Amino acid sequence: MRSPRILQLLSICGLLAVLPGCFNYDEYVEFDENCAGHLEYRFERGTQGFLTKMASEWDFDNPVEDEAKMKSEKPKGLKLEKYSKEDKEGGRTVFEGKVSFDDIGKFAQWDKHKEIVRIWGHTTVTKSDDIRIFERKIIAPEKAQIDGAREKTMNSKVVLKVKGPGKVLETNGKQEGENTVVWEGEFADFISGKVGENGTLRARFQLPPKPDDGRMTNAIILGAVLLVVVIGVVIVLSRKKAATGPKDV
Repeated sequence: MRSPRILQLLSICGLLAVLPGCFNYDEYVEFDENCAGHLEYRFERGTQGFLTKMASEWDFDNPVEDEAKMKSEKPKGLKLEKYSKEDKEGGRTVFEGKVSFDDIGKFAQWDKHKEIVRIWGHTTVTKSDDIRIFERKIIAPEKAQIDGAREKTMNSKVVLKVKGPGKVLETNGKQEGENTVVWEGEFADFISGKVGENGTLRARFQLPPKPDDGRMTNAIILGAVLLVVVIGVVIVLSRKKAATGPKDV
């Protein structure tokens, strides 16, 4: 017969195995050369997970699971395309959402809720000729909060994926295919700046050559035709000049 002490330890181990401190957050961003696109996320956590505990420490309410905030007034150019919440077996809950934008920088203007700006508001795309530079800054909390997150969210996983409008030229993430970059790791590593470069995720994309819409071809043909005409006129004028030139006496 097992002693009460052993039963107690087994009970604690069993509880730790199902603690919702372990969570998964997946985010996918896609944008075009004009910085318009969409952001999708999937967040899975336990019913009484780390967010509830960390909220009191951070004074922070995660908006991805707050339907009221996600549906609240947004700056012009942002639109909530989807929001859902589904309870799974084992006390897990899954939140999914999709936000479209006409400019990725508009998240910084969603200032009705500081939590939204804190998560997505520090995302920018810089334009330069045929180059687009994506940057996402992770705002780090205090060290004590980072240590607390590392202790309470062990084995949690965050995956951020970005698809740009062209070929990846340079990144501090992991390239996936020709035009997609992925950053992934534990939550505590993201907020402590270990992912990316000092807390900044960066990727530089080169736009593909613009397709020939026929105007260049037409210009070449027109130029060739004009050249032929000019040559023809010169030949005709030269012959006339030769025919009407002075005659020998």
